[in-house]
Amino acid sequence: MSAALGAPEQTLVGKAVRVLSGDTFALEVEGKLYKVRLEEVDAPEASQPFGKQAFDYLQELILHRALRVDVAFVDTYGRHVGRVVLAGGRVVNDEVIANGYGWHYRATPDPDKRLTELERYAFAHSLGLWMQVEPVPPWEHRREKTLPEAPRVAAEMDYDRVLHYGIVGDPQSRTYQWPACGGYTRAARIKKPVIFQTRQQAQEMGYRPAAGCPS
Repeated sequence: MSAALGAPEQTLVGKAVRVLSGDTFALEVEGKLYKVRLEEVDAPEASQPFGKQAFDYLQELILHRALRVDVAFVDTYGRHVGRVVLAGGRVVNDEVIANGYGWHYRATPDPDKRLTELERYAFAHSLGLWMQVEPVPPWEHRREKTLPEAPRVAAEMDYDRVLHYGIVGDPQSRTYQWPACGGYTRAARIKKPVIFQTRQQAQEMGYRPAAGCPS
């Protein structure tokens, strides 16, 4: 479950010891290392424009500093996805979006409205990646030709590919479907679609598989 939908599953308190990308870093907690991925943030890939700047920005912001991570879930690669807070109270997720070093990754049934507003602010002021004419979101940059299988639970999920799984809910019928379902309807054809990270998440929110979906 996304942290936006309830209390964190786990809280980690430690020090950032290595930045891995513009949205991922290593956290040391009592001698143990954890890989942390910023929730609802997607920074440019290293091969994209502003990929290096996003990396440098996150490194300057958090490296060797004390952090608290409110973990929402752990994905298939062992990444602890969550909200990251600096010792002084600044939220790292917010800072990255507000300064134009990442997109608001709306890969949850209940996207954080604060992040949406911060993204609009960065766009309006042409900050960071928004100074480009047509920036390409990283999830489009890494989209594969073959659709991946929709995961059942968070432990099977690659957080970077949530939007590729195509698990979409219809609030009117309270049903959800994914590409393996017969007669699959893409989100663009559903009024106010809900994007789910896993099939279990859809069921926990009271949605049932649509007709024609495999068991």
